[in-house]
Amino acid sequence: MNELFDFSEADPPGSLDEIDADRRAVRKAFREADVADTILQGIERRAIRSGRRQTGQFQSNREPRWRLATADPQYGTEVDCKIIELRLLGFLLAFSNALR
Repeated sequence: MNELFDFSEADPPGSLDEIDADRRAVRKAFREADVADTILQGIERRAIRSGRRQTGQFQSNREPRWRLATADPQYGTEVDCKIIELRLLGFLLAFSNALR
């Protein structure tokens, strides 16, 4: 397997508008390559949305992570969450002979 890209060497992210444009372009490219929508939706859900915690101190139900209380362990800034989604989508490119 090829070595994965070292993201610590990457340029800092641009504006939120640039990041959103990159997300749209990457997701469009994967759809055109016949990557299953369930895979793309699952990655987005886990990167962008909180888990379904219905009990305990930090209850949430698939809310955007940046709208949670900052003390919540699932909290993340909007920029961070969207960059994480892009990184996870990038990892899809590292799989050899993956099923569609």
